[in-house]
Amino acid sequence: MNKLENTWRQLAQEGLVDRLALPEMAPLPAYAWHIRAMLGICGWVGGLLVLLFLGLSFSNVFDTPWLLLAGVALLALAILTYRRASSELGEQFALTMSLAGQGAFAVACFSLWEEQLSPSGWLLLVGMAQGLLAWWIPNGLHRMLSSLFAVLALHGAFYAQGWPNPVPVAVAWVGAACWLWEARAQYRLGERFMPLAIGFSLAWMVLPLIQIVLESTWGYGHPGFFSGGWYWSMNLLANLSLVGIAWRLMKQSGKPDWRLLALALLVAVVGAGAPGVVAGLSLVALGFARAYSRMWQGGLLATAFYISWFYYSLALTLLTKSAVLLLLGVILLGAAWWVARTWQEDQERG
Repeated sequence: MNKLENTWRQLAQEGLVDRLALPEMAPLPAYAWHIRAMLGICGWVGGLLVLLFLGLSFSNVFDTPWLLLAGVALLALAILTYRRASSELGEQFALTMSLAGQGAFAVACFSLWEEQLSPSGWLLLVGMAQGLLAWWIPNGLHRMLSSLFAVLALHGAFYAQGWPNPVPVAVAWVGAACWLWEARAQYRLGERFMPLAIGFSLAWMVLPLIQIVLESTWGYGHPGFFSGGWYWSMNLLANLSLVGIAWRLMKQSGKPDWRLLALALLVAVVGAGAPGVVAGLSLVALGFARAYSRMWQGGLLATAFYISWFYYSLALTLLTKSAVLLLLGVILLGAAWWVARTWQEDQERG
């Protein structure tokens, strides 16, 4: 019995899967990366040629009723192609049709209901439509993009309404839960799990960047979203997911340590004023815990970017910034010493 079969049998004994035998999996096409890249390019070129043909065939294609009809037709074509496509070429062609159809449908809806529908209502409608596409269309890349677009649209809906925004909080906690309870989520969602989880993780990294852009555009005076306490409170609630991650990982390892929880809480509180830093650190922790190199590498790059932005945005003199960097260096050296000492003590205990 190989390692995969042994793992599957353990999952079956714990009730996480409903069959003892390992299900038969269709072999994946052994395409090299450059062949897949060329097929993807051909698919996009083919899709663009179809759009060009439609634009030349109908003189009034940009009128609102025709635009709405074209969006629905392109989405239907994309869904049909996805269900029948068995190659990278067909899937990329379908993705082109789908993105064009989504854009046409969104623009047509905004034009039709411009007077009856507020910007927040339109974004909410777009977010709901993207959520349905993420659940319905049977393609991993499309599901990942649709879940990301759904989160961004809902985020924009709350921001346009001027309400305190719970979307970053929900994304942080749902994203952490996806990877902490990965086996259960994989069992319940099946093939939908991985693209949806990746989409939420990407949104987790991107939403702080949107906060930065909105902050530099509107400032803290914008109603609701950046009004003092609400801004800090929403960031803190999202950052507390780092404490939940630390607690869950320590529980799984069987070595709870209140000092690590206190450190995670301190980082969550301090990081509430620096968007994105704690989100990046959370993805680094989850990536290491699940041995997903791309996750922790992406989280590390995100952390470095947001720390750089925070340092650049400080309205301080160069001497003060140097002192801040020196203090951060001392803190990092102390944290590294503490981790090394804790690791050595654990090794000595056996």
